[in-house]
Amino acid sequence: MLYILVKEVLLLERECKMLRKEKETKMNKIAIIMLVVVLEAIIYLITYLSGGIYSWTSQLMYLPIIVAGSFLGLNAGMISALFASLLIGPFMPIDLTFFNTDELLFWLFRMITLLSAGLLSGYVFDCYRRNRRMLKVEEIEYKKNKLVEN
Repeated sequence: MLYILVKEVLLLERECKMLRKEKETKMNKIAIIMLVVVLEAIIYLITYLSGGIYSWTSQLMYLPIIVAGSFLGLNAGMISALFASLLIGPFMPIDLTFFNTDELLFWLFRMITLLSAGLLSGYVFDCYRRNRRMLKVEEIEYKKNKLVEN
């Protein structure tokens, strides 16, 4: 009887922890999304003000993509990369003095490299999350078997 009561208390405690974690992770995801959007906008402005796409500052656009992929997963990394490639692709001039736009081939190549960065960072994060979840399941099973043995 006491064993069943302890087991129920442990299950309720675990459910409460999970609910708290879900609420915290939702707020964290919103904060990270806002950070990524602000970073991409700031990098766009810095690149524009520093002379256009041939400036070294356009390479900073990889940072918010890696952040989105690393903390939010594959889909967020790809969406962030697509948004970034649109910002520094057709909407960014090559040189501010002549306002020349970039050729389609260069813009597509840049988009592919940004998408591959989002894909890679998101894939690594998703694998990490899956492995961590499997380890937690194994840990719960181990603790449950240990309680049954005692």
